Amino acid sequence: MTKKVTVYFPHLAVPGVNSRRSPFFPNRRRGRCVNSWVILYWQFKSYWHTRSERIHGRGMRILAFTFLFLLGQNAQALMAPWYEFANLAEATLGRDSCVKPQELTEVGKNQYLLKVLVCDEEKAQSLHAILPTTKGSVLVQVEGPDGVVASSKKPTSPEEVVDLLKTAFKGNAYFSTANTFQGFFGKNVWLEFQSKVVSYRTDNISDKYLSTHKTAQDAFSEVLNLEGLKPVRVQLTTRVGW
Repeated sequence: MTKKVTVYFPHLAVPGVNSRRSPFFPNRRRGRCVNSWVILYWQFKSYWHTRSERIHGRGMRILAFTFLFLLGQNAQALMAPWYEFANLAEATLGRDSCVKPQELTEVGKNQYLLKVLVCDEEKAQSLHAILPTTKGSVLVQVEGPDGVVASSKKPTSPEEVVDLLKTAFKGNAYFSTANTFQGFFGKNVWLEFQSKVVSYRTDNISDKYLSTHKTAQDAFSEVLNLEGLKPVRVQLTTRVGW
């Protein structure tokens, strides 16, 4: 049988019951004599609810001030998208000793020029065929030993596309191979990269080194423009590492 005790909790006091004054709360009347575990439960629930509201409010204020502080600290460091693209080009195309993407130069209002210097004329022609001429606010200019590449010969067959891709990426640390395969509507081309990660600076504050990390396949897909090779379809893939 559970023993009943009298515990004084002013918020549980019932008028007219045990009308004597409480020794702990002189201005309040005694509470009803109920099961002590019930009273402790409701007292704890009321206390925790009040405390949770205080903690929640205080926590939200601290979180808001922390966010504003970090935003202020990094507002000047956030990188513009054209610089991100230039860093990505350097991290992908620049992994070839014959290819040297240069620093961006401003050529107009919100217009920037990215020069890609190539030591071999044939490689320069191949890269010109698969790189975009513009990427957002960035103008991409491929320059070989004979000067700026203004145009390049467009391949007309999957085999010619394979040869072009192999020429363009020969010597690149991320490149694996290129070959043809039979698709539903004819021959297509696989452009295969190594199973490696490309890291480049983006002022990503969630990363210790303020960088973004992507697979080689995803990174090159943002740099290249393979639409110009149509009707031949080029699909990017990653070499299986096992």
